[in-house]
Amino acid sequence: MRLATLDNGAPDGALVVVSRDATRCLPGAPVADTLQQAIERWTVAEPHLRALADRLDHGEGTVLDQARLLAPLPRAWQWLDGSAFPQHGERMQKAFNLPPIETDRPLMYQGLSDRFLSGTQDVPLTSEDDGIDFEGEFGIITDAVPMGTTPQDAFGRIKLVLLINDWSLRAIAPVEMKRALVGCKQSLPARSHLCRNAGRTGRGRGGRPGPSAAARHPRRRVVWSSPWWGNGVRLPRSCRPRRARS
Repeated sequence: MRLATLDNGAPDGALVVVSRDATRCLPGAPVADTLQQAIERWTVAEPHLRALADRLDHGEGTVLDQARLLAPLPRAWQWLDGSAFPQHGERMQKAFNLPPIETDRPLMYQGLSDRFLSGTQDVPLTSEDDGIDFEGEFGIITDAVPMGTTPQDAFGRIKLVLLINDWSLRAIAPVEMKRALVGCKQSLPARSHLCRNAGRTGRGRGGRPGPSAAARHPRRRVVWSSPWWGNGVRLPRSCRPRRARS
């Protein structure tokens, strides 16, 4: 199942289910007008959305207007970014002469969530002197995760998986990290979420609800303009984040 959001003039857009070839769609309304509504009442919305996906598999749907696509979730209550690979932190420490972070747990920070960009929207960055850096990421969208949720139960709170283009302003980051009490705002601008890759869910380990095997172990290819920059692989087990939070 693939979900996307179309621009309808409202801040949260209009939820649609997209065909496998990303050429057709059906509206999620009236069960879920927006993706936020769907997440908040997932047990009701999911069967309806999967039924729409089945209809699309049989040729139904209207033409998907790619120009109207927004981020799958144009804004959210919270955005948390985890740095699961220790090598990333080690390289940043060397590049900016920062002291090592004495922890064996995955790093995480809170960033902007008042807006997310679409996969084709221009990204407003004011100056290359800010040290613009980019990376491809995998993201998850969860429902409400209660305090004290175990790693096993947290896995079932994952509802959607998506691809993310992430930007960092490396010249600003070291200064902001030293003075920011919670997260980074100036050095980590709004990210770009790729709509056509959202919503690939199925049954998880042991048949429990959660991401399918393909969603749990995805691969990504990172390019800038046309040159290839790298491939992403599955996280090492010891480095996978152990909690999800909506």
